[in-house]
Amino acid sequence: PPNRSTPNRLQGGKIRRSLNPDRRFRARANRCWIRNRVCQKRRLVCQKWNQNLAEVVKANDVVMIDGTFYQDGEIDRPMSEVPHPFITETIDLLKDLPKNQRNKVRFIHLNHTNPVLQPNSIEQQKVISQGFNVAKQGQKVEL
Repeated sequence: PPNRSTPNRLQGGKIRRSLNPDRRFRARANRCWIRNRVCQKRRLVCQKWNQNLAEVVKANDVVMIDGTFYQDGEIDRPMSEVPHPFITETIDLLKDLPKNQRNKVRFIHLNHTNPVLQPNSIEQQKVISQGFNVAKQGQKVEL
């Protein structure tokens, strides 16, 4: 008998996939639905996390948060396909924290298109003026 632990099985001289076409379609449809759901409401990514981001900031000395993109329209493809929260969205989520709490946040993992990377850019100045920080390459943080 064929080894049933392998994804493909040899039957009658032909390789047959272990998942029938209906199951493959359902699996692909579920992945697309999940991706589209995240794209429709990007904040679902943050909301699926079972902790309040503001509370995490309050409870820590330094918090490094993904800052891949500053805002929508930064790259030449639909930004809804990219499940990264924008820096502007994170700032909106944390804007009610006192400035000494917002100052704990360091945006990291910046895409090369992110204007926050440019020294003294308007976007970088906005981030800093609102009490947040942009991590720098090689930066050391003492805890």
